[in-house]
Amino acid sequence: MCNGMLKKITVLAYSIVANCWSNVASYQLTHIVEISDWAIRGVGTSVTRSLNAQRLVRSRISYTPIGLRNQIIHFDSVHTFFTKTGWHSPHPSNRVVLTWFHVVPDDPRLELLERAQHEIHAIHTSCESTKRTLVNAGIDEDKIVVIPLGVDTSLFTPATPEQKRAVRRRFAIALDRLVIGSFQKDGVGWGEGLEPKLIKGPDILVETIARLKQFNPLVLLTGPARGYVKRGLEQHTIDYIHTYLQDTKELPAMYHVLDLYLIPARVEGGPLSLLEAWASGVPVVSTRVGMVSDIAVHEQTALLTDVEDAEMLAQQTLRLMNDTMLQERLASQALKDVKNFSWDKIARQYFDELYLPLL
Repeated sequence: MCNGMLKKITVLAYSIVANCWSNVASYQLTHIVEISDWAIRGVGTSVTRSLNAQRLVRSRISYTPIGLRNQIIHFDSVHTFFTKTGWHSPHPSNRVVLTWFHVVPDDPRLELLERAQHEIHAIHTSCESTKRTLVNAGIDEDKIVVIPLGVDTSLFTPATPEQKRAVRRRFAIALDRLVIGSFQKDGVGWGEGLEPKLIKGPDILVETIARLKQFNPLVLLTGPARGYVKRGLEQHTIDYIHTYLQDTKELPAMYHVLDLYLIPARVEGGPLSLLEAWASGVPVVSTRVGMVSDIAVHEQTALLTDVEDAEMLAQQTLRLMNDTMLQERLASQALKDVKNFSWDKIARQYFDELYLPLL
């Protein structure tokens, strides 16, 4: 048995024992998160921490619903709810909440969700576009609650000039070099990622950067499975740095390197990076996608383009590069707006709109 499989079995076994203990320890809410340490797991952890800090509802995280009784079980993603043969059906004493952040219209799990929805008390998503897709797929609109993602505004903060100089020295980047950020997982699977996850727009990202080649941009990449993007940048002889962070606490420093953050996605639930860039004082150029369409205002908090329009993404990026006052205006307003998306405030919305009706 491979080490990865053994570790997963061990984690799940421990989770089942902990679930049984939680039944007699006055827990009211368990978030089911993914074992993989990536964004969705971070969301569940952040919400749980904020709920407990505000003493709204006694909460914990787990990796399986097995063994839970008389609680609200919040599946933090469709990956934790659906199984290879169907879906998890927790003990009927529980109340079930499911989060689905972004939906590809032809996703076969939509049909499964329509069949499973009678077992689900509330369905959460982070943007109106996902809600529309779910409703069009036959999901009961009265069950759907839209609550945006949040951000740790104490962790993500604007860089001081000293911090920016220090982190650029760390990566040997000149202060006057144009640095564009892309911090996402946009390849299929958890390997090298040579097969693109097209909903994230890795092809549009490469095409956009290629149109800016004459300005000698440097692309800063984080996240797993970035092989497709790296190969595309290499084909256009565009410089990049890829660093796979081991801890999310390292991520704020990556934003401190940037001049702007680029979101080229076709389908999104967030992305989280929009709020992280805002909180870090980094201007954003993005497609009108996911939560961006709900909360960002063109020319006030970001520069927005239609989906798949690499030419306009490049033009807006160039416009931002050449207009210092525009950069400052966007960053200043975004810093004001992002205060409404601190995890404490978003967790309060989770409590009021998702959990309180089920307690």
